[in-house]
Amino acid sequence: MTQSYPPKLVLQINVPTTFTLPFGDYKEVNGQYGMSFLYAVDVAGVRHGLFADVKLHQAMLNAGTGPGCELTVTKTQESYEKDGEQRRFNTFIVEGGTGTPTQAAPAPDAFAAQVASTAPPAGDAKETYKLLMHNFKRCIAQAEKIYTDCGYQVDKSSPDAINAAAATLFIQTCKSLDLRALSQPQAAPAPADAHNNTTPSQSLPLTPLPAPPPPTPPPAEPAPPAAAPTNNEYDDDLPF
Repeated sequence: MTQSYPPKLVLQINVPTTFTLPFGDYKEVNGQYGMSFLYAVDVAGVRHGLFADVKLHQAMLNAGTGPGCELTVTKTQESYEKDGEQRRFNTFIVEGGTGTPTQAAPAPDAFAAQVASTAPPAGDAKETYKLLMHNFKRCIAQAEKIYTDCGYQVDKSSPDAINAAAATLFIQTCKSLDLRALSQPQAAPAPADAHNNTTPSQSLPLTPLPAPPPPTPPPAEPAPPAAAPTNNEYDDDLPF
């Protein structure tokens, strides 16, 4: 007996599509074109399957998904030029979202407050750009490392093999972490000389410095830490 599957929901350009999530969950599918997320959706009472890419999946999570949640999705396209050719990429506008947002994406108000608390000062666009590029580079390297540690061979000639993993890492780290904490630590400024704070125009006599106190004996050496496990597959040992 042949198993039947619900029809696939195909979103049309600039056509709002309203559907209900009967279950509110999804299934990750790693296919020919990378990672996608399969949702069961009801359109006018008819069950469909919606394969959402990373951008649509994240937009739906941000809007709020849950059992019985109704969403309206509008697929649009933006044009750009590369190597003299006109190209397009998809964008998604998701409205509605009456369910409880999943833990993978905080509610819009909470997300806005989180971004405001962790972003660099307004106007420092160059610093923000540098933080994003540093994080994106790190996510690509981390995705490659994860696949390599698991025994897979990554094709260096094309990023398609790690696109989905790198994009997921980038989105979640930008939402959840203070990117400034991932940047290279800055050297602490040299302490000011409290005993030589006169300007060249001043001619105050120098007071001899008091003798320094005797050195404090060094503390006892702590016991050496336990050796790390040899198969620590979640260790982030990237050099940057």
